[in-house]
Amino acid sequence: MLGFTDFEVVVPSGRDAVILHLTDPQMIDAGQCRSPELLGANQKINWTADKAEEQCFGYIRETVEATDPDLIIISGDLVYGRFDDNGSALKSFAEFMGTLGVPWAPVFGNHDNESRMGVDWQCSVLENAKNCLFKQGCLTGNGNYSVGIVQGGTLKRIFYMLDNNCCTDASDETRANGHSPLTYRIMPDQMTWIESTLKKARESYPEVKASFVFHLAFHAVYVAMERYGFKLKEEQEIRIDTHPDHGEGDFGYIGATPGSTANIDSDGAFFRKIKELCVDSVFVGHEHAKSASVVYEGVRFQYGQKSSTYDGYNNLLEDGSIVYAYYNAGKPLVGGTAMKMRETDGVIFDGKIYLCQKR
Repeated sequence: MLGFTDFEVVVPSGRDAVILHLTDPQMIDAGQCRSPELLGANQKINWTADKAEEQCFGYIRETVEATDPDLIIISGDLVYGRFDDNGSALKSFAEFMGTLGVPWAPVFGNHDNESRMGVDWQCSVLENAKNCLFKQGCLTGNGNYSVGIVQGGTLKRIFYMLDNNCCTDASDETRANGHSPLTYRIMPDQMTWIESTLKKARESYPEVKASFVFHLAFHAVYVAMERYGFKLKEEQEIRIDTHPDHGEGDFGYIGATPGSTANIDSDGAFFRKIKELCVDSVFVGHEHAKSASVVYEGVRFQYGQKSSTYDGYNNLLEDGSIVYAYYNAGKPLVGGTAMKMRETDGVIFDGKIYLCQKR
């Protein structure tokens, strides 16, 4: 261990590392539904606990087998907490991920901590799960930790896995621990930890790269997508790969409308701090209809590809159009985003979306 991160993933020399970005598996157990009106008839049938393989695990397994990653990062909403009050969905998900034989590093989203099991219990499940890189920590939120990618004895990149404190419907059991705020932001103590640990790492490895992983996007992400014609509060279908203003290295899809997160960091202070720290990439989730990966002012902003058919997801219709739905309206567009990390300098490149084919 080099000692600059909470966890290390050692990649053999002689090749580029592969990082797989998954997001929003959002496991749902319809049998734990708090109120009948929360789910439609189709969801009550198809989102039962015994359908996890069909709705989630099969997709993730196929994606992992196809991309052969060295590390899996998951940008939040592992479970839909209000449908997991006994914790069985999270335990099932953690047990499944442990069977894949790949280190996996998750963060919480806005739905995880709604479970009445509470966030402390959820953190203990992840901390003890096989192959899971997770640490609850003592900072604001739950699950602020770092993962280093080491190759040839050199620290090439640090992934800062962050809780951006977005669970506005957190259960009383979650709120009881006193450090689970409902404010959508990275807090000052989290930034102080990042700055101090990154500075220390760069004293020994000046060229080490840094990435942030959290759930909710912020204002600069939407600004980055405007070059492709993205507009707030408008229905849209933007395919970056074939767009006439396609930028080198940009890819993915922009669909549907954003939530209320567009105003987060509207003054740009957080984005300025990102650039000051020379963080070159930010990986988010939450908006299931987006899989865009766009470079803006030297920083890559990437929505992960939705990784299950729980809750809403994109469907490809026979006429080639894409529709967002909560049921199989066409071919499910589900999978993950695989990226390479160059051995020579730790730069992330050659990002590609993998869409599952077997269903």
